[in-house]
Amino acid sequence: MALSGSFANSLAPYFRDVVGTTFERWPSFYSQHYHVETSDSAYEDYMHAAGLPIAVSRPEGTPTPFYDPIEGSTKRLTHEEFGIGVQISRELMMNDKRGAKGPIRTAASSLSRSMIERVEVDGADVYLNGHTSYTTIDNVALFSASHTRLDGGANQSNFQGTGAAPSETTIDAAMQQFESWYDERGLRVVDRPRDIIVSPYNAMAARKALGSSYAFDPGNTANWASYNAINTVYGALNLLVWPYLGASETRWYVRSPNHTIMWLWRERPVMDAYDDKNTRVAKFAMFMQYSKGPIYWQGIYQNDGA
Repeated sequence: MALSGSFANSLAPYFRDVVGTTFERWPSFYSQHYHVETSDSAYEDYMHAAGLPIAVSRPEGTPTPFYDPIEGSTKRLTHEEFGIGVQISRELMMNDKRGAKGPIRTAASSLSRSMIERVEVDGADVYLNGHTSYTTIDNVALFSASHTRLDGGANQSNFQGTGAAPSETTIDAAMQQFESWYDERGLRVVDRPRDIIVSPYNAMAARKALGSSYAFDPGNTANWASYNAINTVYGALNLLVWPYLGASETRWYVRSPNHTIMWLWRERPVMDAYDDKNTRVAKFAMFMQYSKGPIYWQGIYQNDGA
């Protein structure tokens, strides 16, 4: 990175060190919930198409049936740029001892923390507002009971609007959704959920539902007669508690590795620095470009919770 001006130039290595350390200590959450890739274009397009239907009987001597592909719409993810900066006066630099809690170190750390927060908040937004603000390649909301098929078959659902907290029953129902889906030509989709994603609000309920091989609840006297009952979802899913969903958020999600919720980096966070000689101020700024969103709806299920 080329820097002009001795003031900014003298501070830049220190800023880089603090910013880099802050990023290294970042317990990244968003990357657990997206397929993270890079892009070298202003946007990326994804095409919607259907394959072939189930093979049919072909009596001897008869022509082989051929089918044309069914082409659907296009899903485009367009990158957006984000940035933020901080300025340091020459007087502050002269007076600051660059201690662990000094104002310059705080400013440098806050610069990267601001970028991190933007990424994490945006990462959670797709999940939190997938029923309203984010559509998939079929032009339907990510979480919906009305996903269409290109062959005109019956609509499909990955959404439970009459919600309930995670439990043996509700988690089992969510997992069954993955067994009920068909592709655009009506062929069975064989997929297995791997994760259950909850906010801190539902963490206790999810741990109870997944953490014991017994369905018996010692706090519920009505269950004492069946204390040997088996918990059918014990260990079935990997529990992910996502703080950025919000401490009071009731929605929860079941997801397979085959989901297509994408995060595309056009430019990962970079820092620039320069002098304002008129005010004797050094300015430090960070920038990044990315896009995010769902391509297809299968591979993830949402329950509205309670």
